[in-house]
Amino acid sequence: MVEICYRRAGMENLETLADLRCLFIEEGTGKPVDLQMRSAIREAYASMMGDGRAVAWLAFERAAAKDAVGTGTLVFWQRIPGPHSPTGRYAYIMNMYTRPEFRRRGIASAIIERLVEAVKDAGLTRVALHTLPAAADVYLKAGFVRTDNEMALRWQSL
Repeated sequence: MVEICYRRAGMENLETLADLRCLFIEEGTGKPVDLQMRSAIREAYASMMGDGRAVAWLAFERAAAKDAVGTGTLVFWQRIPGPHSPTGRYAYIMNMYTRPEFRRRGIASAIIERLVEAVKDAGLTRVALHTLPAAADVYLKAGFVRTDNEMALRWQSL
């Protein structure tokens, strides 16, 4: 079995991130993503990663590989403070995607671990996500619990 290698995505990975996001959307909707949407996705990653509002991880089949086999993105945003966030700063995991031929190898779980660490490093104690029923077990195994309209993971502050 080939060892999967993980790298935090940088600006040099914008095309790869856009490609994987398009595959995620196409698989979910059954419809192709047009060039305008693909360009908007790429620009959103550039903007959000550039100013620290997003962190993304990529999985590769081997260390020197150029084609990613999986990804996940963590987005930070600011809202008015509330019970779940006294500071108003929130973290949300999105765009978890593994190419079909690489599923069930622990790739999504490994990416989730890295994204959760980034949330903790940011000083937050909660991260949320939405999931398809078929993928819920990955998140439940990582400690997420179901809420009214999402899944969330909480821990005590350090």
